Amino acid sequence: MQNLAENKEILRKRLLEKRRNIQNKDEKDNTIAKQFLLLDDYINAEVILLYVSTNEEVSTKRVIANAVEAGKKVFVPICIGQHRMEFYEFTSFSELTVSKFGILEPNPKGSEKLEIFGDVLCVVPAISFDAERYRLGYGGGYYDRFIESYDDKIKTIGLCYEEMLSEILPRENHDKRVDMIITDGKEFK
Repeated sequence: MQNLAENKEILRKRLLEKRRNIQNKDEKDNTIAKQFLLLDDYINAEVILLYVSTNEEVSTKRVIANAVEAGKKVFVPICIGQHRMEFYEFTSFSELTVSKFGILEPNPKGSEKLEIFGDVLCVVPAISFDAERYRLGYGGGYYDRFIESYDDKIKTIGLCYEEMLSEILPRENHDKRVDMIITDGKEFK
């Protein structure tokens, strides 16, 4: 019998393949971004933590651009040792570099590091979310550790294509759920 970690890995591969075949991605990305930008939590936020999306993820680029234009402080993660992240201020897409994981990150030498995590809105990546707002991430545990450390100081939101939602996902004790999920069809609070 397979253990939970193996089951998650098998599911992860299956769902990644499904996400690679999403139809009308640009339209769905725009719908999700519009819903996000209308949230009171976003409108009232001064500091937003956002990952820079890959081509297959729900795009965060419009949200990042809107937040910067609105004068909000935007911070994006850098993965550091021992499955931890630090967040550095986003200045422009042109100043991002490709990390060893193939994701875009800011240069920590040229950016301000976020040190105080009070009243912060954090957009959390995932492959899938379930009805209880748990997520299936990429397997590194970076966001679970981060949420564990700052759970009482941040509000977490997941962005997901409706067809990528799952009824229930396998979870372990260390898995953390988000406060809200925004999709191209509905939002779960």
